[in-house]
Amino acid sequence: MIPRDPGLQAQRSALAWTRTGLSVLVNALLVLRGAAHGESRPLLLLGTGLLFAAAVIVAFGMQRCRHLQAIVPKAPGAGMMLTAVGVTWLACAGAVATVLP
Repeated sequence: MIPRDPGLQAQRSALAWTRTGLSVLVNALLVLRGAAHGESRPLLLLGTGLLFAAAVIVAFGMQRCRHLQAIVPKAPGAGMMLTAVGVTWLACAGAVATVLP
């Protein structure tokens, strides 16, 4: 059986996971900066949670890249994708919360 050519879509998707994780990391750092200047405990907790989520997303993206290099790719589960979307929205909300009075 000849393996089908998946093209570059899977590789672009894996790189997108890493980019998403890095953008969540930047938002987490902004939230933590806002928490430090405003001395806000909820923002501190949000920023810490976003740091953890960013690390998980980047690790998943790196694992996905290694997986693609080893075997024929398989799509990530819906749960992981929904989690990444939720964390991204949470990061955006945290960044907005740091600029509101």
